[in-house]
Amino acid sequence: FWPTWSGLEVQDDALWDYFLSDYRIEELCRNGGVQPYHVYPAWVHLRKGFWQWNEVNLMVAAPGFNRALQRLGRWRDEGRLWIPTVAEWMDHTLAVKNVQFIQTGAREGIITNPTEKVIHGISLGLNDTEIRISGKKVERKTVGKQQRCWIDLEAGESVNVSW
Repeated sequence: FWPTWSGLEVQDDALWDYFLSDYRIEELCRNGGVQPYHVYPAWVHLRKGFWQWNEVNLMVAAPGFNRALQRLGRWRDEGRLWIPTVAEWMDHTLAVKNVQFIQTGAREGIITNPTEKVIHGISLGLNDTEIRISGKKVERKTVGKQQRCWIDLEAGESVNVSW
């Protein structure tokens, strides 16, 4: 049983260009957002906006939905957006849940990936301070007063973190 408590219903095809515009996708990425969407045929009624009938009565994706998918695909291809399958998302979520953090001092600690798989994109965020991670390529950005950074951890790897 997988309940869906809300959903995107786009009853005007042009609204796909609003809901999944480049601006909104940029804001999602810039603010470190996560937006899970899933689509399955049992729920996709004609009035929901995902598909339509064409001139020979074949079911086809709505033009606006296709444009939205093309935009999302471009962002994915540029490496700015991760579009996982449900299985990939769940595997990542479970792997991240197993990451261990042990504080070893007032402003330092050790992060460990105890799993047998690489975990991409482990992220940290702290207000008004710089995060340092020894021996790792660290991607980072500042959002407001918060510094955010993210790293990949190899299977079984531990890294020292200070702030």
